[in-house]
Amino acid sequence: NLIGVDCDILDAAIAGQIAEHADRILGDTPLLRIGRAPKWLRLYRAQWDIPTRRFNGLEVFCKGGQIVLFGIHPNTGREYQWPLGSPATVKIEDVPYITEAHVTGFLDAVYPLLPALVKRAGDGGGVTAIPKEISQAVREALSAPDATLDTAAELMANATPGSRHAVLVALAPIWVAHGHDRDILRDAFIAAAGADRAAEVDGALAWAERVYGVPDIEFEQALDL
Repeated sequence: NLIGVDCDILDAAIAGQIAEHADRILGDTPLLRIGRAPKWLRLYRAQWDIPTRRFNGLEVFCKGGQIVLFGIHPNTGREYQWPLGSPATVKIEDVPYITEAHVTGFLDAVYPLLPALVKRAGDGGGVTAIPKEISQAVREALSAPDATLDTAAELMANATPGSRHAVLVALAPIWVAHGHDRDILRDAFIAAAGADRAAEVDGALAWAERVYGVPDIEFEQALDL
């Protein structure tokens, strides 16, 4: 069985670093597809029990999703390229075999490189960036051994005016992706953010569940929450 690791990032430096991690951790696969460089797709052998995992700009396809192997790229108008060998010609035994542990190690390595882009709850799908300082503060606070949901609620309650939405969307995926009860999360976040932001909290939680495929994906395994 083949699974795909799809890097959909146009920043050449970041895409290149993620590719280096893929080759180092997952193996140097001959099945490399280029559509719109520096974006890339790598294929590996694996069992079907590896869950599909989606991040901003990076996706591991296994049981779900579709991959275009051949044809014309809609943006470049050129054919998809297989510079190291096509799926039609490469022997399956020449493709690295990976496990879920490989995928987990790879995602742990590349997560800090991924763009912090999220959909703003309730605005029709617009995109907003989580400021780096907020993302870092959330990660540091929740990495503490004694971090709890109260820690997350305190971060939101103490957020400065204008930054509370960013704190919310930085927090929601972490807690949702670890399988915490949605009603408990909702009550804690609304208590911290204010009853007037209930719709915003609902939107952020729904977005986190939809994007991160709970309970199949652990958004931040390093936090061990």
